[in-house]
Amino acid sequence: MKFDINKNILFTDKGVPIKKLHCPYDSSWDDMQEQSHSKNRFCALCEREILDTQNISEKQLILAVKKDDKTCLKIDFHQTNIELVAVYER
Repeated sequence: MKFDINKNILFTDKGVPIKKLHCPYDSSWDDMQEQSHSKNRFCALCEREILDTQNISEKQLILAVKKDDKTCLKIDFHQTNIELVAVYER
């Protein structure tokens, strides 16, 4: 997967957009409630579970977003399964 840091869009390896990331609350991962059943966290502001993408495959992520297009995602700039890219348009 690839994450365009300028547009905040997550893409498949083939360049197909998966999801545009936007948090209207600008929440911090560290402030969210840990979930005992997974590495995901719960955001009390939007009352949604935030999916940690660190150990998830592209296929699993696509299925989660298709199931609920409002799925919130956490991307860490140091994780190995997502390549950071910067696409500039002229």
